Amino acid sequence: MSEIAKFLFGKDVPEAVNIIKMTTPNERVLIEKGNFVLKIDCHDIPLTGEISFRWVPDIMVAFEGTASSSFLNPLMSYNKQSIIELYLDGEKVADSTIPNVSYGSKMPLTISGIADGHFIRGDKSIPTEKVTFSVPNFVELFGEPIISKVGGQQKHYHGRIVLECDDYTLVLDKVHDYKERKVSLKSNGGYLPMYSGELVSKKAALLWSQIDPIFDCLSSFLSFLNGRRTAALFQQGKNGDETAWQDFTPREIDIYKPVETWVIPNETEGLGLIWQNFFALWKSKDDADFLTLAIHWYVEANLQSGFIEGAIIKAQTALELIYNWLLIEQKKLLIGKDAESISASNKIRLLLSQLQVSHQVPDDLINLKTIIKDEIIDGPEAFVQIRNAIVHSKNKKRKNLMNMDIDVKFEALSLGIWYIELSLLYILGYRGKYSNRTVMGFTTTDQEQTVPWAKKD
Repeated sequence: MSEIAKFLFGKDVPEAVNIIKMTTPNERVLIEKGNFVLKIDCHDIPLTGEISFRWVPDIMVAFEGTASSSFLNPLMSYNKQSIIELYLDGEKVADSTIPNVSYGSKMPLTISGIADGHFIRGDKSIPTEKVTFSVPNFVELFGEPIISKVGGQQKHYHGRIVLECDDYTLVLDKVHDYKERKVSLKSNGGYLPMYSGELVSKKAALLWSQIDPIFDCLSSFLSFLNGRRTAALFQQGKNGDETAWQDFTPREIDIYKPVETWVIPNETEGLGLIWQNFFALWKSKDDADFLTLAIHWYVEANLQSGFIEGAIIKAQTALELIYNWLLIEQKKLLIGKDAESISASNKIRLLLSQLQVSHQVPDDLINLKTIIKDEIIDGPEAFVQIRNAIVHSKNKKRKNLMNMDIDVKFEALSLGIWYIELSLLYILGYRGKYSNRTVMGFTTTDQEQTVPWAKKD
């Protein structure tokens, strides 16, 4: 480590993990250029061409190659029951589909298709010391100091997030050119790796069969931090400098879109604790299913899927789910028919009481406050009534909805998402600062608050 780094940070600084395979948004990642084999039932069809990881029009591993026209018959005779596989270096790497075959009377066949499911190159049965990976479209966090070697020089910056549990250590390192990449994403849209990562076992060597569930958990956790879906891609099992296997499996990632999130870039100390709690919950299938669904509905609402109206419906779906899991199944506050017959607004009020959050509409949601009258007495009621006006299509409700100011609906959505964020942070035992989206300050620091259940500590 350089003396400059010691002077700046006052301690030894690790070198950043760096496996980024892309420099521009939506750039294809070449997996193989040359020869590979398509197997259809008992027929081997040698191809010469390319296999690549592609982002558009969908995230996929696709192949295209040429073959002798003598293979036309098996290509034309395959059906839904046919076994279609892709082989590389004599090893099966994926199942496949063939959407396109083109040919002429004297031309070789051109065959293209998509690899289905997992795409693994190499021997995934080999235990490895660590697994490296990339994370696209992830929010900027500053974290601990790291060094990145750039053009023969060292760049020092804060960019490491460490996630520990009993058995594993996960490291996420921000790329040294994060700001430039973000500008490129804003201009071009799409996808671009923003972090590199590394998974290391504290005990035995890592097996591929063990790590897949870990990365499912990590992807869900990072999506909660990010406010939109992301995942660990381009995984490589490593022993020293040797690569035992590479995993190019496509995963669910949202196209770049600026969204709000609860994370404060400089407040990263508490992330390790909520990761431990998240990972512990994930060990139970029922709890993992709950987290998966809750974060799915949270992300859908945050992305405004189905516009504001659709997002409000999805936000209430998340709140109903959280109410049932936390208050009924875990805390058993209500039992039997009482748990089912309670109104939607009262479910949210009970949830807010656990979080030590006021039922009233936050002061800065001035447009939403305008509908607080008559039977609409507080935030939960305002949110639920707007949701009901969207879902229940009676003439009066439709007219009220169409006449409602867009700012009222937007603030109702912000309120609902705020409830979801606080609920999940409470479940995960977070006691630090977060960004409160209902505070309409002039700067981001105006939104920085301590979670309400920790304020009395």
